[in-house]
Amino acid sequence: MSNFAGIELVAVVAAIVLGLYYYFLHKTGILKPATPTATIQTTKQIAILPIIGIDKLADTAMTLPPAIATPVIDFSEIELQMDDESNILLQEAERVVDQIQDTINHIASNPPDQIEVTSKIRSIVIPYQIFLDTEYYDSINTYISLAVERDCSIQLSPDELKALWN
Repeated sequence: MSNFAGIELVAVVAAIVLGLYYYFLHKTGILKPATPTATIQTTKQIAILPIIGIDKLADTAMTLPPAIATPVIDFSEIELQMDDESNILLQEAERVVDQIQDTINHIASNPPDQIEVTSKIRSIVIPYQIFLDTEYYDSINTYISLAVERDCSIQLSPDELKALWN
């Protein structure tokens, strides 16, 4: 017997075994046709109906109305526009923070003079008035406060930070 005939024999035996398995599942009731999802059998839920005089409904099936189609709204363009604006603001905030850090790293006087530090940072943030009503305003101010304190040993009050933007 050739190798090809052996493969054919295995395939035929496998098909017969699968057919018998399917027949067994069908006869035992495991493979039943699916019932429509919109039909609800009410025989168990209407056990109290004979008490109130409605005994004819116990063997009936109730059907739900067809589902109402909801309109599909494509928000992808709106989300892209919002993402673009957020990305632009984030990029600009990163640019401001980088400029501030570069300025702090290159402060000429040693020890750093508070007037020099605040005037140089003010010249960086003044063009970025767009951040005044955003969450980036507080983040940039926090960064300025921490960086100036860490690198220059100067503490800026909240009023001094606010004055940087005017």
